[in-house]
Amino acid sequence: MADYRSGSRFLNSDYATFRGKNVVFPHRVDFTKVKFPTSLTIISGQEYRPDLLSLEAYGRADLGWYLMSGNKIDDIADLYVGRTLRVPEL
Repeated sequence: MADYRSGSRFLNSDYATFRGKNVVFPHRVDFTKVKFPTSLTIISGQEYRPDLLSLEAYGRADLGWYLMSGNKIDDIADLYVGRTLRVPEL
């Protein structure tokens, strides 16, 4: 969970602007309300690479945090070969 200082413009905010787009903070997504219609199994070359897994799942490399958060993964060491991840809908 992000720890923002009291003077931060992101304090108590659900969104930030990143590269001109609104981005939801990972700790603010309620994954109990998100569907997980597909899954993917990590293969050699994708281990420890949330960007590559995100690219396969969503066609974008910048949503690795979303994929990890949806699977309750805090450490990329948990992205090992053979692990199956649920893919949350956007």
